[in-house]
Amino acid sequence: MRVALWLLLAMVLMPIVSMQTAYAQDNAVYAVSYVEVAPAARAAAASLLRQLANASRKDEGNTRFDILQRTAPSNQFAIVSVWKDQKAYDAHLAAAHNKEFREKIKPDLISAIDDRVHTGMEIAGTPAGEEGRVHCSAQDIGGGQPQGARFRALRRVPAGQSAEPFLGG
Repeated sequence: MRVALWLLLAMVLMPIVSMQTAYAQDNAVYAVSYVEVAPAARAAAASLLRQLANASRKDEGNTRFDILQRTAPSNQFAIVSVWKDQKAYDAHLAAAHNKEFREKIKPDLISAIDDRVHTGMEIAGTPAGEEGRVHCSAQDIGGGQPQGARFRALRRVPAGQSAEPFLGG
């Protein structure tokens, strides 16, 4: 009877132990950056963001890099990226194309770019580069204000397409 109880206990605890091990091995860095530009600058911002995405997807350690545009008002964007580890994310922050993007977009910003780094994230929606609607909602834990109200309905800005069909409405 004791052996059976020990076996039952081991079967119950095994998935829990393996989940903790898998979580501990996940060193991925998830980042969301909120960008808000003057309404008149939305097309230029979409172009700069597309250039940033194309360059950043080639960065070593990048596993996902999406640009989302709010449907209304369409001058608000979110950059959602996933990096293999902190080292890869730090290298991206120091990369020339990232610094160039931030310098070029600075005159059009309504407020500073709001960068948020997370240790976990659930991402769903259309694959990178495909048109579609996604829901972007972030909740800070530990006293921060929720950002979900700011970005309820967004549109993905596909790579290699003009910004006009995705701006407005």
